[in-house]
Amino acid sequence: MPGNDEMKDWLDERLSQLQPHVDDNGFCARVMTHLPPPGRSSEKLRASVLFASTVAAGVIAWPGVGVVFKALTHAPATAFTHPLALCAMALLLLAGFGALAAAISD
Repeated sequence: MPGNDEMKDWLDERLSQLQPHVDDNGFCARVMTHLPPPGRSSEKLRASVLFASTVAAGVIAWPGVGVVFKALTHAPATAFTHPLALCAMALLLLAGFGALAAAISD
């Protein structure tokens, strides 16, 4: 956008101007000492949720795997029309994407 550079320059100028210090009689220091310690990293929680959802999707989709296998081996045309088979394929696909997201997340 043509106005981005002008806006960036204006913002940089405003942010670079020094503001006078406001004396708070140690209020900020007192507040900082009473804050709770930082919590557990959310990365472990995120990985745990992704893993649990992948396992749950696999457990939910497991009965449909047999239906998909039977449909593919006995009548390939019905594999993509059976509702349980469609649900199983969708859940397996979602579980695969969940596992991929967990593997490549940083």
